[in-house]
Amino acid sequence: MAPDSNPLRLEPILPGIFSIAAPGHTSGNTVLKVTHGSDSLLLMSDLVHFPLYQFANPSLTVIFDETPETAIATRKRIFDMAAEENIPLAGPHLEFPGIVMIRKAGNGYSYDAFDQAIYNNIAP
Repeated sequence: MAPDSNPLRLEPILPGIFSIAAPGHTSGNTVLKVTHGSDSLLLMSDLVHFPLYQFANPSLTVIFDETPETAIATRKRIFDMAAEENIPLAGPHLEFPGIVMIRKAGNGYSYDAFDQAIYNNIAP
């Protein structure tokens, strides 16, 4: 099965916390989905290193990616999930405050720093 056809599987860790395998940068790279009621947050580790470029073009990789093609497919699947479900993304390589909202923009995504007031108006 091609990497980009693998569905995202949420594996429960604790109530409201799920692990999503996110291989590519490393084989054990993981994204966590934290939920509380109808609210969610995706905590990504090294899914993106250069947000300005990799959100606009998720096919860009870094030399440190163990399997670049898998990293690209994983990034696109996680970004699609975040954009389609209006889930904020948090990660270490994001600008302050380290949480963004993304949306589809052409072949990539655009992003804005997370703003709780705006989120309250767009969350389902």
